[in-house]
Amino acid sequence: MITIDCKNDKNGNCSSMFSVCICMDLYSPDRWIRAEDGGRNRSALIDSTILYVRDQMTVIVPSLKNALLTETEMHALFALMLSETDMQLEVSERLLSLLDSIRDETLDDLQRYYREKMHLSDFSTRLGNLMTICHAVRECSSHFRSFFLMQVTLFDLWSAETQLKELLL
Repeated sequence: MITIDCKNDKNGNCSSMFSVCICMDLYSPDRWIRAEDGGRNRSALIDSTILYVRDQMTVIVPSLKNALLTETEMHALFALMLSETDMQLEVSERLLSLLDSIRDETLDDLQRYYREKMHLSDFSTRLGNLMTICHAVRECSSHFRSFFLMQVTLFDLWSAETQLKELLL
């Protein structure tokens, strides 16, 4: 799923946000790695990927279930995760400033939502749960690069998957 959003600021300038979400059916690996892909180690690659995804879900899913997030909180969670910068990448000051403003606006909107829509005077627990989930997801995401490097090394995918390599590394 690819989402593109455009929001106009006070001056009429359009700020665009792009997000990508990859969904995989663990019980139908042929849908995400075809029989002709993956080489001779396809089965081991599939097993390893399934194990990795399950490990990551054991970290994230319990927190999501316990927090009982509303739809608005879920949107805030996505905005906070997507506006997080990867300090390993060199990015412009303008981009960092834009991400900071998105994060600030999201937190302001979230606090207003807690006060005005949910009528909460103390929303520290809900906000804490949301930030904990955000951190857990970021932590899992940071492990993906290492996982991907290990997979392509073990299963010799460099030659066949150069576009994937360029995209993810």
